[in-house]
Amino acid sequence: MEESQVKVNEADSRTEEGLVESQASIDEMEERGIRYMPPHLDRVEDIEAYQKGGYHPVLIGDQLKEGKYTIIHKLGQGGFATVWLARDTEEERYVAIKIVMAEASEDAMRVDIIVCEHIKDKAAEHSGSRYLDIPIDNFWIVGPNGSHLCIVSDVAGPSIAQLSHARLLDDEVATLGQRDAQIMSLQIAQALEFLHSPGVSIAHGDLTSANVLLELENLDSIPQEELIKVLGQPVQEQLRPYGEHKLDGSAPEFIYEAIDAMRLLPYCTGNVKIIDFGASYFLNSPPVGLATPLSACSPEYLRDGKFGKESDVWAFAGTLFEMRAGHPLITSVWGGEDEVLGQIQTILGTFPPRLEDETMTTQLDRPLLKTLITDIRNQGPINRGNKKHAKKSWVRSAIDKMQKGARKYRKWLARLKLARDQKGRTKISSVEAESFHDLLSKLFSYDVERRLAMEQVWKHTWFTTRL
Repeated sequence: MEESQVKVNEADSRTEEGLVESQASIDEMEERGIRYMPPHLDRVEDIEAYQKGGYHPVLIGDQLKEGKYTIIHKLGQGGFATVWLARDTEEERYVAIKIVMAEASEDAMRVDIIVCEHIKDKAAEHSGSRYLDIPIDNFWIVGPNGSHLCIVSDVAGPSIAQLSHARLLDDEVATLGQRDAQIMSLQIAQALEFLHSPGVSIAHGDLTSANVLLELENLDSIPQEELIKVLGQPVQEQLRPYGEHKLDGSAPEFIYEAIDAMRLLPYCTGNVKIIDFGASYFLNSPPVGLATPLSACSPEYLRDGKFGKESDVWAFAGTLFEMRAGHPLITSVWGGEDEVLGQIQTILGTFPPRLEDETMTTQLDRPLLKTLITDIRNQGPINRGNKKHAKKSWVRSAIDKMQKGARKYRKWLARLKLARDQKGRTKISSVEAESFHDLLSKLFSYDVERRLAMEQVWKHTWFTTRL
């Protein structure tokens, strides 16, 4: 056979293989029930969840609760809800509206709303309650996918997790300064002390860095057009059906990308807001299990299924480290319990043996926690200059606005300016490293009886010594 004919046959063979692979991919998508073409946008929800029992289709400009709320932008999304920026036309204010999946709405009503109403009734008893994001309204809507609970809250800024993620993508992005981390951690501690107090007796159940947001100053006086300039125009993409499927009203015509919450940093007050009580529970009536991400779960839960307010303390410790260091302490890459348990032991030391672990005699190397702490670099409270997240014009105008505003923002602004002007970062001091290690060791105690209670946390020297 001639060489040219051989090449033709090889090309035909590769084409046939490609067609087979392509058909296999199509068949797999059909088997999985894929109904829509994947969007090209980032920060979007699972579009396949637009079906009976799933997300409610929302478009910019939609009005909810008989015209009281008008949707103007998308704030975010999660596994069970989408979150939207809306204008309350009656109160003339901006709000965040969380629209829960239909199949999760009844549970959300039983958990989120009942827990938050209880918290609201007890809020006056403890100053820590002010750091909790207690909903200001809730209502139901009916759509093509079912009945959906809508939870209305104040608008907040980026989460601690988003700050960490921004720095991981760009080492030049400064996150929280040591003083800011100290103050905000104290606020979280006070909020948890309130929740765990005898009169309230609630565990948050999901105290991760994704659920700790930065509080914003009041944005209500900013015209909607100006706020859209700050956030950026909504980025949308038309939803496209896959294969023989057709759009049937269960999904929106357009999918929207969530805002880059880092754009709101110049409006942050320096305080925190703890959100999402969907996994919360009364301490005297615990659920069957936790909805906490594995990376934030305590070892007694991962090993034995035991949990309580001590699990909140463990999760708080992880969030505390992330706030001070600018990156998570424990991560779950493959999503398995063994992976997380292995990381915990590497960082904190070997678990104490149990009766059922008689054969467990392996000792790990020296725990890495102290080494990880001494390697912490001091950060600034905000991205220097915000060049990657906003235009200079609105950053400067936002800073000018705050400088001319209330005096309570002056210290925050001073730290903001210092972070933008600094050329490099110093390492954590040996004195602070020692104190921080002592605090985390007590919060991460494997013995739940010896783990610090939240009413003891704020008395620790790491909080009482000004950084």
